[in-house]
Amino acid sequence: MSVRTRLVARAVPVGAVLFGAALLAAPACSSSRPPAAPPPATPAAASPHPPAPASSVAPAPAPSALSGTGLAPIVARARPAIVTIVVRRPVDARELADQSPFWGLIPRERGGSGGFAPEEQGEGSGVVVRADGIILTNRHVVDGATQVEVGLTDGRKLDGKVLGVDEPTDIAVVKVSAQGLPTVPIGDSSRLQIGDFTLAIGSPFGLGQSVTFGIVSAVGRSGMGLADYEDFIQTDAAINPGNSGGALLDTQGRLIGINTAILAHGAAGNQGVGFAVPVDLAVSVMRQLIAQGHVVRGYLGVGIQDLTPELAAGLGVTRPGGALVGDVEPGGPAGRAGLRRGDVVVSLDGQPVTDGHSLRVHIASRAPGTVARLGVQRDRKPVELAVALGTLPGPKQTRAARAGQGGQGYGLRLTDLTGEIRGQIGADAGATGAVIADVAPSSPADDAGLRSGDLVQEIDGHPVAGASAAASALRRPSSAPHVLLVRREHQTFFVPLSRRAS
Repeated sequence: MSVRTRLVARAVPVGAVLFGAALLAAPACSSSRPPAAPPPATPAAASPHPPAPASSVAPAPAPSALSGTGLAPIVARARPAIVTIVVRRPVDARELADQSPFWGLIPRERGGSGGFAPEEQGEGSGVVVRADGIILTNRHVVDGATQVEVGLTDGRKLDGKVLGVDEPTDIAVVKVSAQGLPTVPIGDSSRLQIGDFTLAIGSPFGLGQSVTFGIVSAVGRSGMGLADYEDFIQTDAAINPGNSGGALLDTQGRLIGINTAILAHGAAGNQGVGFAVPVDLAVSVMRQLIAQGHVVRGYLGVGIQDLTPELAAGLGVTRPGGALVGDVEPGGPAGRAGLRRGDVVVSLDGQPVTDGHSLRVHIASRAPGTVARLGVQRDRKPVELAVALGTLPGPKQTRAARAGQGGQGYGLRLTDLTGEIRGQIGADAGATGAVIADVAPSSPADDAGLRSGDLVQEIDGHPVAGASAAASALRRPSSAPHVLLVRREHQTFFVPLSRRAS
């Protein structure tokens, strides 16, 4: 499967580069191309510690159980709850054409019926967290799947139904029709410390229920470009393609994370740097996906940035860390509570704020309506503010216009300029317009040189107030190209945009 230029982990082939020419950060799941059939099942090797039946699952062993027997009691308890997930998903014929010079020579029937429908098979892992068949995994494991098969350690293969996916965290929930399944107890990822022992269990390279051992190398990892809300646990427990969605456990057999990605330098597998979504975040997402099929997040309505040492010195902030408020949305939750541009948020509910990203992640993890207590430094003095969080605009609210090949024909997706987006693209406080959220490859917008993050301020000489206004302007018939005034990284320039003839 080819790599898609998105900042969220996806199912990619071994060795594909997700970001950087030399640096690989790939989802730890595997996939295979048609027409190769899946390998025949091999009988499981005999084990001196067979899985406990679902009706007699023993409690997690105490740390003293490590003496003499190593980690075997913990592994025996957890393995039956770790499943293999095999999915089938359609493949874009253009991707196959890029990969095979013979694709254009394959005869295919015209029309929509009877033609060859290319598919690929992907494989990942999952964790049973409820005995009635609720399974946690990664979104990129089941993304776009037309069929989901869940393999249990007792040999059963069950049809899985995707209850919901959350792209910003790369978490998904799958349900199988079964009762009394063995489960993994839920741990507390907020208590993890660097150096704690970890076990990773999953199906690397299709080798079901493989176990590796390591330590917590770091916590709170972000900026990897794998998901919108990154707060990864880093571990050196070996994670490889196929481990995505599997369990990261502590030494009492409790689930502390969902294994998600590996980072390597051009290698096909583990090099000692793996990442897992903390279980606290995964379970919070899971509960909302089960209840309502999507995730609702808290919203401050501010543009924030990291507090560099230079900025800290200029603002008189002596404590390390913090998030600098660069913009406040008028009438938004933070604005109503009295937060101002130039304030430095140093704590959230009594806990230190390390940087702008951590503040964003922790605010998003709270439910709308929750009161967040912000510790702020303003004009070298401490200020306490209580903010009743709003609701983070979702795709249906922010995608006020979709100008794709089936719409206006330009290959653009537009969104409104919110306070949060303003901070992300570095727009001035008084700037207005519509933000380009996405540009389709090889589209008219792509040919014109437009990029994601560009701010469209005018169309045909008329100011643009937001995404809906921009969409309306692009819908107006014109024999000449539309002329867009675009702002990018503090530079303003004009771009002609023509609709491609069909």
